[in-house]
Amino acid sequence: MPILKKLFFAPFFFLFTFLLYFELSEIILNPNFLFSLDLGVFWQLLVLSGLFLMVSLFFSYFAILNNDWRLSLGTIGVSIFIPLLVFRPKGAAIIGFLNAIWFGFSYWSIQQDLKTSFDFQASKLISPAVRNLATLLVLTASILYFLGVRDQLAASNGFQVPDSLIDSAIKLSGQSTPTTETPDSTSSLSQLVPADQLDQLKQLGIDPKSLEQVSSSQLAAGTDTIKKQIKDQIQKTIAPYQPFISYLLAVLFFFTLTSFVALLKLLIRPLTALTFYLLKETGFISFTIEMKPAKKLNV
Repeated sequence: MPILKKLFFAPFFFLFTFLLYFELSEIILNPNFLFSLDLGVFWQLLVLSGLFLMVSLFFSYFAILNNDWRLSLGTIGVSIFIPLLVFRPKGAAIIGFLNAIWFGFSYWSIQQDLKTSFDFQASKLISPAVRNLATLLVLTASILYFLGVRDQLAASNGFQVPDSLIDSAIKLSGQSTPTTETPDSTSSLSQLVPADQLDQLKQLGIDPKSLEQVSSSQLAAGTDTIKKQIKDQIQKTIAPYQPFISYLLAVLFFFTLTSFVALLKLLIRPLTALTFYLLKETGFISFTIEMKPAKKLNV
Protein backbone atom coordinates (compact mmCIF):
# COMPACT_ATOMS: atom_id res chain seq x y z
CA MET A 1 0.00 0.00 0.00
CA PRO A 2 1.48 3.42 -0.94
CA ILE A 3 2.59 5.72 1.86
CA LEU A 4 -0.08 8.30 1.01
CA LYS A 5 -2.79 5.71 1.59
CA LYS A 6 -1.25 4.71 4.90
CA LEU A 7 -1.16 8.35 6.03
CA PHE A 8 -4.54 9.30 4.57
CA PHE A 9 -6.28 9.66 7.94
CA ALA A 10 -3.31 11.23 9.75
CA PRO A 11 -4.23 14.88 8.84
CA PHE A 12 -7.77 14.34 10.15
CA PHE A 13 -6.30 12.89 13.34
CA PHE A 14 -4.03 15.94 13.77
CA LEU A 15 -6.89 18.38 13.08
CA PHE A 16 -9.30 16.90 15.60
CA THR A 17 -6.49 16.54 18.15
CA PHE A 18 -5.80 20.27 17.92
CA LEU A 19 -9.52 21.11 18.17
CA LEU A 20 -9.80 18.85 21.22
CA TYR A 21 -6.91 20.55 23.01
CA PHE A 22 -8.21 24.01 22.08
CA GLU A 23 -11.67 23.24 23.47
CA LEU A 24 -10.16 21.67 26.57
CA SER A 25 -7.98 24.72 27.28
CA GLU A 26 -11.10 26.83 27.90
CA ILE A 27 -12.35 24.49 30.62
CA ILE A 28 -9.45 23.22 32.72
CA LEU A 29 -9.09 26.41 34.79
CA ASN A 30 -12.78 26.72 35.68
CA PRO A 31 -13.68 24.81 38.87
CA ASN A 32 -17.34 25.86 38.55
CA PHE A 33 -17.73 24.57 35.01
CA LEU A 34 -19.58 21.38 35.94
CA PHE A 35 -22.01 23.22 38.24
CA SER A 36 -23.36 25.57 35.61
CA LEU A 37 -26.96 24.95 34.59
CA ASP A 38 -26.59 26.90 31.37
CA LEU A 39 -27.59 25.10 28.19
CA GLY A 40 -24.38 26.33 26.58
CA VAL A 41 -22.34 24.26 29.04
CA PHE A 42 -24.30 21.16 28.03
CA TRP A 43 -23.47 21.76 24.38
CA GLN A 44 -19.84 22.43 25.28
CA LEU A 45 -19.65 19.06 27.03
CA LEU A 46 -21.31 17.42 24.06
CA VAL A 47 -18.82 18.99 21.63
CA LEU A 48 -15.87 18.07 23.85
CA SER A 49 -17.05 14.46 24.09
CA GLY A 50 -17.57 14.36 20.34
CA LEU A 51 -13.98 15.54 19.81
CA PHE A 52 -12.68 12.78 22.08
CA LEU A 53 -14.60 10.32 19.97
CA MET A 54 -13.41 11.75 16.63
CA VAL A 55 -9.76 11.74 17.67
CA SER A 56 -10.06 8.11 18.72
CA LEU A 57 -12.00 7.20 15.58
CA PHE A 58 -9.58 8.72 13.07
CA PHE A 59 -6.56 7.32 14.89
CA SER A 60 -8.16 3.87 14.73
CA TYR A 61 -8.74 4.31 10.98
CA PHE A 62 -5.09 5.31 10.62
CA ALA A 63 -3.93 2.29 12.65
CA ILE A 64 -5.95 -0.12 10.50
CA LEU A 65 -4.62 1.17 7.17
CA ASN A 66 -1.03 1.51 8.35
CA ASN A 67 0.94 -1.59 9.29
CA ASP A 68 4.30 0.20 9.28
CA TRP A 69 5.31 0.82 12.89
CA ARG A 70 7.88 3.45 11.83
CA LEU A 71 5.21 5.62 10.21
CA SER A 72 3.05 5.12 13.28
CA LEU A 73 5.82 6.23 15.61
CA GLY A 74 6.38 9.30 13.47
CA THR A 75 2.67 10.17 13.48
CA ILE A 76 2.41 9.71 17.23
CA GLY A 77 5.59 11.78 17.66
CA VAL A 78 4.05 14.67 15.73
CA SER A 79 0.92 14.49 17.91
CA ILE A 80 3.09 14.99 21.01
CA PHE A 81 3.93 18.54 19.90
CA ILE A 82 0.35 19.61 19.16
CA PRO A 83 -0.41 20.48 22.83
CA LEU A 84 2.39 23.07 22.69
CA LEU A 85 0.17 25.12 20.38
CA VAL A 86 -2.46 25.46 23.11
CA PHE A 87 -1.10 24.72 26.58
CA ARG A 88 1.85 25.91 28.61
CA PRO A 89 4.97 23.70 28.50
CA LYS A 90 4.13 21.87 31.74
CA GLY A 91 0.60 20.98 30.73
CA ALA A 92 1.67 20.22 27.16
CA ALA A 93 4.36 17.83 28.40
CA ILE A 94 1.90 15.94 30.60
CA ILE A 95 -0.83 15.59 28.01
CA GLY A 96 1.61 14.83 25.20
CA PHE A 97 3.46 12.13 27.14
CA LEU A 98 0.34 10.34 28.41
CA ASN A 99 -1.51 10.48 25.12
CA ALA A 100 1.55 9.16 23.26
CA ILE A 101 1.41 6.10 25.51
CA TRP A 102 -2.33 5.66 24.87
CA PHE A 103 -1.90 6.04 21.09
CA GLY A 104 0.98 3.59 21.04
CA PHE A 105 -0.97 1.04 23.05
CA SER A 106 -4.05 1.48 20.86
CA TYR A 107 -2.01 1.01 17.67
CA TRP A 108 -0.42 -2.18 19.02
CA SER A 109 -3.81 -3.52 20.13
CA ILE A 110 -5.42 -2.90 16.74
CA GLN A 111 -2.54 -4.54 14.90
CA GLN A 112 -2.82 -7.59 17.15
CA ASP A 113 -6.53 -7.84 16.46
CA LEU A 114 -5.87 -7.62 12.71
CA LYS A 115 -3.41 -10.49 12.89
CA THR A 116 -5.67 -12.79 14.92
CA SER A 117 -9.00 -12.04 13.23
CA PHE A 118 -10.15 -14.53 10.58
CA ASP A 119 -12.67 -12.19 8.97
CA PHE A 120 -12.28 -8.41 8.64
CA GLN A 121 -15.26 -6.63 10.18
CA ALA A 122 -14.42 -2.94 10.46
CA SER A 123 -17.19 -1.97 12.85
CA LYS A 124 -16.60 -4.93 15.13
CA LEU A 125 -12.86 -4.25 15.16
CA ILE A 126 -12.96 -0.48 15.64
CA SER A 127 -15.76 -0.05 18.21
CA PRO A 128 -13.89 -1.42 21.26
CA ALA A 129 -10.66 0.28 20.18
CA VAL A 130 -12.35 3.69 19.91
CA ARG A 131 -14.17 3.23 23.20
CA ASN A 132 -11.01 2.29 25.09
CA LEU A 133 -8.88 5.02 23.55
CA ALA A 134 -11.51 7.70 24.18
CA THR A 135 -11.71 6.66 27.84
CA LEU A 136 -7.93 6.91 28.19
CA LEU A 137 -7.93 10.36 26.56
CA VAL A 138 -10.64 11.49 28.98
CA LEU A 139 -8.46 10.20 31.81
CA THR A 140 -5.59 12.41 30.60
CA ALA A 141 -7.93 15.40 30.36
CA SER A 142 -9.17 14.71 33.91
CA ILE A 143 -5.60 14.73 35.23
CA LEU A 144 -4.98 18.03 33.46
CA TYR A 145 -8.27 19.39 34.84
CA PHE A 146 -7.22 18.35 38.34
CA LEU A 147 -3.88 20.18 38.06
CA GLY A 148 -5.52 23.30 36.65
CA VAL A 149 -8.28 23.42 39.27
CA ARG A 150 -5.82 22.72 42.08
CA ASP A 151 -3.64 25.68 41.06
CA GLN A 152 -6.70 27.87 40.57
CA LEU A 153 -8.09 27.08 44.04
CA ALA A 154 -4.67 27.53 45.65
CA ALA A 155 -4.40 31.02 44.14
CA SER A 156 -7.86 31.99 45.43
CA ASN A 157 -9.68 31.47 48.71
CA GLY A 158 -10.51 27.87 47.93
CA PHE A 159 -13.64 26.53 46.30
CA GLN A 160 -16.60 28.91 46.32
CA VAL A 161 -20.12 27.67 45.69
CA PRO A 162 -21.40 29.21 42.43
CA ASP A 163 -24.20 31.76 42.79
CA SER A 164 -26.13 30.04 40.00
CA LEU A 165 -26.30 26.87 42.11
CA ILE A 166 -27.64 28.84 45.09
CA ASP A 167 -30.23 30.60 42.91
CA SER A 168 -31.45 27.22 41.70
CA ALA A 169 -31.68 25.96 45.27
CA ILE A 170 -33.74 29.01 46.25
CA LYS A 171 -36.09 28.48 43.32
CA LEU A 172 -36.57 24.83 44.22
CA SER A 173 -37.29 25.76 47.82
CA GLY A 174 -40.10 28.07 46.74
CA GLN A 175 -38.40 31.38 47.50
CA SER A 176 -38.85 34.09 44.90
CA THR A 177 -36.16 36.40 43.61
CA PRO A 178 -36.49 39.85 42.10
CA THR A 179 -35.10 38.60 38.82
CA THR A 180 -37.86 36.03 38.47
CA GLU A 181 -40.76 38.42 39.22
CA THR A 182 -42.83 39.90 36.43
CA PRO A 183 -45.22 42.88 36.50
CA ASP A 184 -48.14 40.50 36.08
CA SER A 185 -47.19 38.41 39.11
CA THR A 186 -46.61 41.27 41.59
CA SER A 187 -49.30 43.42 43.14
CA SER A 188 -48.69 47.14 42.82
CA LEU A 189 -49.30 49.50 45.71
CA SER A 190 -52.37 50.97 44.00
CA GLN A 191 -54.04 47.55 44.12
CA LEU A 192 -53.35 47.05 47.81
CA VAL A 193 -54.11 50.55 49.19
CA PRO A 194 -57.53 52.20 48.86
CA ALA A 195 -57.78 55.21 46.52
CA ASP A 196 -58.64 57.71 49.33
CA GLN A 197 -55.50 56.72 51.25
CA LEU A 198 -53.41 57.16 48.10
CA ASP A 199 -54.84 60.66 47.75
CA GLN A 200 -53.87 61.41 51.34
CA LEU A 201 -50.33 60.27 50.65
CA LYS A 202 -50.14 62.55 47.63
CA GLN A 203 -51.43 65.47 49.71
CA LEU A 204 -48.63 64.84 52.20
CA GLY A 205 -46.12 64.98 49.32
CA ILE A 206 -45.41 61.24 49.25
CA ASP A 207 -45.22 59.58 45.85
CA PRO A 208 -46.73 56.04 45.97
CA LYS A 209 -44.24 54.92 43.29
CA SER A 210 -41.39 55.66 45.65
CA LEU A 211 -42.96 53.31 48.19
CA GLU A 212 -43.11 50.59 45.55
CA GLN A 213 -39.41 51.11 44.87
CA VAL A 214 -38.66 50.84 48.58
CA SER A 215 -40.66 47.62 48.77
CA SER A 216 -38.74 46.16 45.83
CA SER A 217 -35.40 47.12 47.32
CA GLN A 218 -36.38 45.50 50.63
CA LEU A 219 -37.34 42.31 48.79
CA ALA A 220 -34.00 42.31 46.95
CA ALA A 221 -32.13 42.86 50.20
CA GLY A 222 -34.05 40.01 51.81
CA THR A 223 -33.24 37.69 48.94
CA ASP A 224 -29.57 38.64 49.07
CA THR A 225 -29.58 37.87 52.79
CA ILE A 226 -31.08 34.43 52.15
CA LYS A 227 -28.48 33.72 49.46
CA LYS A 228 -25.67 34.83 51.74
CA GLN A 229 -26.92 32.65 54.60
CA ILE A 230 -27.20 29.60 52.34
CA LYS A 231 -23.78 30.18 50.84
CA ASP A 232 -22.15 30.69 54.24
CA GLN A 233 -23.75 27.50 55.53
CA ILE A 234 -22.52 25.49 52.53
CA GLN A 235 -19.03 26.98 52.79
CA LYS A 236 -18.84 26.02 56.48
CA THR A 237 -19.98 22.49 55.63
CA ILE A 238 -17.35 21.93 52.92
CA ALA A 239 -14.55 23.80 54.71
CA PRO A 240 -12.97 20.62 56.20
CA TYR A 241 -12.98 19.03 52.75
CA GLN A 242 -11.35 21.90 50.83
CA PRO A 243 -8.06 19.96 50.31
CA PHE A 244 -10.02 17.21 48.54
CA ILE A 245 -12.22 19.42 46.35
CA SER A 246 -9.87 19.33 43.37
CA TYR A 247 -9.79 15.51 43.50
CA LEU A 248 -13.59 15.31 43.66
CA LEU A 249 -13.99 17.76 40.77
CA ALA A 250 -11.55 15.74 38.64
CA VAL A 251 -13.48 12.52 39.33
CA LEU A 252 -16.76 14.26 38.53
CA PHE A 253 -15.20 15.64 35.34
CA PHE A 254 -14.07 12.14 34.29
CA PHE A 255 -17.42 10.44 34.86
CA THR A 256 -19.35 13.29 33.23
CA LEU A 257 -17.31 13.12 30.04
CA THR A 258 -17.28 9.32 29.89
CA SER A 259 -21.07 9.37 30.18
CA PHE A 260 -21.32 11.72 27.20
CA VAL A 261 -18.81 9.61 25.24
CA ALA A 262 -20.80 6.46 26.02
CA LEU A 263 -23.87 8.18 24.60
CA LEU A 264 -22.10 9.26 21.41
CA LYS A 265 -20.37 5.93 20.82
CA LEU A 266 -23.61 4.69 19.25
CA LEU A 267 -22.48 6.60 16.16
CA ILE A 268 -19.25 4.59 15.79
CA ARG A 269 -20.68 1.61 13.92
CA PRO A 270 -22.69 3.53 11.30
CA LEU A 271 -19.83 5.99 10.71
CA THR A 272 -17.31 3.16 10.34
CA ALA A 273 -19.55 1.18 8.02
CA LEU A 274 -20.12 4.26 5.86
CA THR A 275 -16.42 5.16 5.82
CA PHE A 276 -15.20 1.74 4.68
CA TYR A 277 -18.05 1.46 2.19
CA LEU A 278 -16.89 4.70 0.56
CA LEU A 279 -13.25 3.59 0.67
CA LYS A 280 -14.18 0.36 -1.08
CA GLU A 281 -16.43 1.95 -3.68
CA THR A 282 -13.81 4.56 -4.61
CA GLY A 283 -11.15 1.90 -5.01
CA PHE A 284 -9.08 3.22 -2.13
CA ILE A 285 -9.09 -0.21 -0.49
CA SER A 286 -10.00 -3.69 -1.63
CA PHE A 287 -10.70 -7.04 -0.02
CA THR A 288 -9.47 -10.52 -0.87
CA ILE A 289 -11.20 -13.73 0.09
CA GLU A 290 -8.89 -16.46 1.32
CA MET A 291 -9.68 -20.16 1.43
CA LYS A 292 -7.73 -21.63 4.32
CA PRO A 293 -7.30 -25.42 4.59
CA ALA A 294 -9.01 -27.06 7.55
CA LYS A 295 -8.36 -30.42 9.18
CA LYS A 296 -11.32 -32.80 9.47
CA LEU A 297 -11.55 -35.95 11.54
CA ASN A 298 -12.64 -39.18 9.88
CA VAL A 299 -13.41 -42.34 11.87
